[in-house]
Amino acid sequence: MRSATIRVLLGRRESRPECLRKQFPDEKTWITNEIIHNPTVNRRLEEMKVERIRSEEGRQRQFKMVQKGDVVILPAFGAGVDEMLTLSEKDVQIVDTTCPWVSEVWNTVEKQNKGDYTSIIHGVYGHEETVAIASFDGKHVVVQNVDQKHIRSDE
Repeated sequence: MRSATIRVLLGRRESRPECLRKQFPDEKTWITNEIIHNPTVNRRLEEMKVERIRSEEGRQRQFKMVQKGDVVILPAFGAGVDEMLTLSEKDVQIVDTTCPWVSEVWNTVEKQNKGDYTSIIHGVYGHEETVAIASFDGKHVVVQNVDQKHIRSDE
C-alpha cells in the first residue's frame, strides 16, 4: 500500500488542501468522508474536484469507481480494515490523514484483540471513527452514552 507524504498537511485544522494538487496535479482524487469536522477545509477539497465515495445508510462503501493509480484520501477518523484492504488491492495511492490519537486507539484495540478481552468503545454507532476502531477488534461493545453504562459482555 503506497502512502503519500502529505499526511499531516491534510488532517489538521489549519490544513492546506492545495498541497494535495502539488503532490498529485492530474490524478483523479477521492475521499471516503469529510476530511475533518471543518467545513472550510471540506469545501476547499470539493472546489478542487475531490469526489466523495459515498455509502448508503447501513451499507458498506463501494469502491467500484476507484481505479488503479487514483488517489484516495482517508479522513482523520480513519477507515475500516476492510476498506484499507480493498484499496490496497486496487493499487491506489493512499493519502492517510488518520489522526494520531485515533491510530493510538487502533493499536490498543488490536493488542487487546490478541488476548481474551472485550473492548468497550465509547462512540456513536455508525460514525466513521467508531466503525474503524471496531474493525480492528473481534470482541467489542459500543457504548454511546452514560445511560448505557450497564452494558457488559458475559462471554
